[in-house]
Amino acid sequence: MKVAWTIDDDAEVGYIIRLMLRTMGFEARSFLYPREPVQLMMKGTVPDLIVLDLNMPGVSGIEVLEFIRSREEWDHIPIIMLSVESAEEQVERSMELGADGYIFKPMTMDELSDAIDRAIRLRGKKQVS
Repeated sequence: MKVAWTIDDDAEVGYIIRLMLRTMGFEARSFLYPREPVQLMMKGTVPDLIVLDLNMPGVSGIEVLEFIRSREEWDHIPIIMLSVESAEEQVERSMELGADGYIFKPMTMDELSDAIDRAIRLRGKKQVS
């Protein structure tokens, strides 16, 4: 079973996304703060997909995205950014830094599913290149 993580400082949003991911067939886990999932990755536990909130206290989603993309061994992981912000510059910056998708809160299950499908296809193409 594919493993998906959601990292969002809003526990309710994390819970809802986790339920959506489980409905889509993922083994899903949610994290309130980015430190724990990054530590797990450093120890070798790596998910197949990450849904990452842009705005979090302490460490931003952009910083987490940059850190993950700086590690070659994690380059295969599709990352979808999630935010209430629809500012075009935030979307562009996320995509430039290696995000494979960007969706806006609140989202529907169909929107999340479509973003996941696109992200997996996009990351797969990047791996072949």
